[in-house]
Amino acid sequence: MRLKELRGDLKQKEVVQHIKKTDKRVDSGLYSKYENGVALPTPEQLKAICELLGVEPLDIYSEAEINLKGTKATVHKAAAKDSEEPDTYNLCVRLERGAARWFRKDILAACGYRNLTHWVNVGLLRLKKEYEKVTAKAKKKAARIERQNGRRDN
Repeated sequence: MRLKELRGDLKQKEVVQHIKKTDKRVDSGLYSKYENGVALPTPEQLKAICELLGVEPLDIYSEAEINLKGTKATVHKAAAKDSEEPDTYNLCVRLERGAARWFRKDILAACGYRNLTHWVNVGLLRLKKEYEKVTAKAKKKAARIERQNGRRDN
């Protein structure tokens, strides 16, 4: 995220005034969150910022930063890139704002996770084991009921 750097000598107040032409809800506090990576502008606000600074959105944010906000929970197959495994999936979810603080690198590291992806993968493995345990129990129960019903029929 390079918003602060690209703003150069312009004051935050000047940028906010320009964005207000598009969205009157923006104030300096919200714009500060954009510069500090706490929040992302709406597409309309981003367009106004780019217009003022004479840059493109990808000059300010990486594609990954832009795609993480404002999406509904979706899972889709990622386009294979040279550096990615062909069977990778991107996962985007909406969370309450307060939840994001738990994904800080220091918190994840203190709990033994290398990064957020590692945490998700460990959670998925736990989910898989739990599901296997539940389905095994259900199969045993169904088999027991079937045996009992078989005895009653004789």
